[in-house]
Amino acid sequence: MRYPPIFGVLGLVLLASLSVPRTTGVSQASSVATPQAETCDVAPRSVAGLIALLGPAQGDDGQVLEPRPLPEGVPADAATTEAIAAVVRKLEACLNSGDQLRLYSLFSDDQFRQMPRIDDVVAELRALENVTPTPVPEGRRQVLVGPWHVEILEDGRVFAAVLFRFEDEADYPSSTKALLFVQQEGQWLIQEMTDLIWVEGASGPVAVADIVGPPPGA
Repeated sequence: MRYPPIFGVLGLVLLASLSVPRTTGVSQASSVATPQAETCDVAPRSVAGLIALLGPAQGDDGQVLEPRPLPEGVPADAATTEAIAAVVRKLEACLNSGDQLRLYSLFSDDQFRQMPRIDDVVAELRALENVTPTPVPEGRRQVLVGPWHVEILEDGRVFAAVLFRFEDEADYPSSTKALLFVQQEGQWLIQEMTDLIWVEGASGPVAVADIVGPPPGA
């Protein structure tokens, strides 16, 4: 799959690190209507702060990450669902703004700690200090549909399904992703995203869309 220009080396590392299959027992939950588009007005991350969060470089020890099961969930209350929807709207706005440091403000510290401190990632982060954000041009912008299937998990995190599609769907195919949110300093931030999850009885990972179905009303 091709990715839009906002995803450089760090963006691809981010996507890869978010795509560890999980086992989930979530059930269908209610959705909210998509409100008007937001503005990417969150405070940007600092480059030094992001570099400080990066984990050690991965060695050649052959270690393989094992799938970790998600705890059970219950349908989220209206207030939580609205809060998650607000983050999704900011995510859409920041993806289309071309402002990576503001985009990264929507992700939790935990996510960046999973990234290896490798030269390419560090160099790209440092380069962001001298980049003037350029909005994604019309026709290549992302449109996020959802969230739906919003649930509060036993460990306090929130699970939600979001459809990522592009104005030019022929160039950038759409996909349904599972997003996991965690509270950090009193606000919901994205901890993980994945296209695939593990389900009981399956021999391998299953597409999120096959589990959560299409967005309500689609």
